[in-house]
Amino acid sequence: MKKDDVLEAFKEIIGYDFSDNIEILRRIIDKTEEFYGLISDKLPVIEQSIDETIVETEILVNYFVEDNQPLEDSQDFRLSNILEDLQGQIGEVYNSLLDRSDIIDILSDFIMDSDDEESKFSQILTLTKELNDSLTDLKDLSINAIIFSIKAENNGAGFGVISNEINRLSNDIKAKYSLIEGNVLILQEWYEEFVDNLRALAAIEDEIGDKSKDRTKEIFTDVLESLEKISNILRDFIEHIKIGVEPIYDIIVLLQYQDIIRQNLENLIEILVTLEVEVNTLDLEEYQESKFIDMVIFIDNVAGLSRGLMENILSQLEESIFNISDKLMKINENLISLKEEDDKIRELLSEDRKGLDRADSLDRIYQELISFIPEFTSKMNSLEDKYDSLIRDKDSFYDNMEGIEQGLEEIDKVAKRFKKLELMAKIEFSHIMGTKHSFVNGIEEAINQFINSSKDNKELYQQLKDKLQSDYSTFLEFALKNKQNINSSKEIVNSSKEGLLTGRRLVKEAMESLHFSIDSLGVELAALTTEMEKFYLLEEQGQQVLSFLSKLKSKTSNIKEYYLENSKDINFEESNERLQELIDKFTSYLERKTAQEEIGDLEIDTGSEGGELTLF
Repeated sequence: MKKDDVLEAFKEIIGYDFSDNIEILRRIIDKTEEFYGLISDKLPVIEQSIDETIVETEILVNYFVEDNQPLEDSQDFRLSNILEDLQGQIGEVYNSLLDRSDIIDILSDFIMDSDDEESKFSQILTLTKELNDSLTDLKDLSINAIIFSIKAENNGAGFGVISNEINRLSNDIKAKYSLIEGNVLILQEWYEEFVDNLRALAAIEDEIGDKSKDRTKEIFTDVLESLEKISNILRDFIEHIKIGVEPIYDIIVLLQYQDIIRQNLENLIEILVTLEVEVNTLDLEEYQESKFIDMVIFIDNVAGLSRGLMENILSQLEESIFNISDKLMKINENLISLKEEDDKIRELLSEDRKGLDRADSLDRIYQELISFIPEFTSKMNSLEDKYDSLIRDKDSFYDNMEGIEQGLEEIDKVAKRFKKLELMAKIEFSHIMGTKHSFVNGIEEAINQFINSSKDNKELYQQLKDKLQSDYSTFLEFALKNKQNINSSKEIVNSSKEGLLTGRRLVKEAMESLHFSIDSLGVELAALTTEMEKFYLLEEQGQQVLSFLSKLKSKTSNIKEYYLENSKDINFEESNERLQELIDKFTSYLERKTAQEEIGDLEIDTGSEGGELTLF
């Protein structure tokens, strides 16, 4: 290179457009600020989507089984709680149905199945037979007495009156007996219907006890196990979410490079501004070799330093963007898996599963429960109807028992009148015969037998009545209590059904919220990925600056080489001092390390390789 070539090279350097490259660097700063700012803004939104997704999944878990997370107002619709309450209530019904020894003990006096001892109720039904037999004998004797008095003509007139009175009273008793007999027949019909209803009740209870209880246990065991399986699937899903989005937190760390890259760019801009000032001070018409030598050494060192810094900036940008892009790509891959898992969960919890039959599906659980509840309620209705029948017919029992008692009271009153007629018959018959006749003995015995039977029947009936009515009253209390238990159970079961349906609706809403959260996460990540593609345009702009600096370095190196070969007195001190002023502004390890590599004449403290000196 000749001197003229050197001057021509200086002309080219003076004509370089530093401002355009400085503007490119400023645009790169703006774009990095915009991009990193976008990520900084999006990350909290993404983190919130992640947190919401986890919360929504935890809510779903809590709708199935009790977990650590509170459900607040929705706690009443936790399926496991509803099912446990429902199972407990149904279990209480089964326990009350299966313990029927009390009923058997209470109604033992009603039942006539025992061959060893006649029931008290059967004694009521046969109570008046002996009385009726005595009455028949007495009536026959009264007719014979009437015939006898007619034959005795005037002597038998008084006895005839007595005989007619005996016959009249016998007919009166017969009429009263017919009423008692009517009460007994009605009571007999009531009894037969009562026993039929009691046996039907026992049959229903036996069926429920033998079949339904085991079926109920099987259903609830199956359902609760299925709920636990679903909950475990959801818990696993939560862990997969946490693992799947872990790279988000790595991106947060990578964002710290933004400050370093911006500061490096700002330092590089300041250097280029300094170079531009230096170049603009060159005046070829006032050429002084020593001044130009010092200038070219400074520009050459700064150009080399700037080129190294730009290479580092591009490397940092590439590494930062690549790592962020790699993390986002990893999250997207994980998100695809999460969406597939979410689809399976939606299928598992969906009402319309397109005919798929999964043993642990929520739809199957609900089908099993919703079909079981009407079956159980139907059996409870049958039981309630039987109890209603048993309770409703109590008036017939009490009315007819009262009717029998009143009839016996009336007969007892007539029996007392027979006692007076017995005495009168003796007196009148003695007037006719003069002595006591066997005929009179027959009437006397019949009257006494009737009186005694009436008295015994009344006493026995009172004992039987007190016992039967007491037992029947106890049974009615027991039946009414059981009926109330059944009705209460039905209400709880129906309420549980409503709770299950509400729980199903809440599960669906939570599932939709979960799906929305995952979709929102996908949208936010897609937006970042799109921005990433735009960011790669910055590399092209950065390469323009790097090309400019390389070109500048090449020119200054050629000029510097010329002066080193052709000039003897070259002083680097002034150039080094100005370089030191620029380098003192460097804050990062990479900047100082680059300066150390590019400028060997200066002693530069690079700081530790493990970290930056300062961020600002």
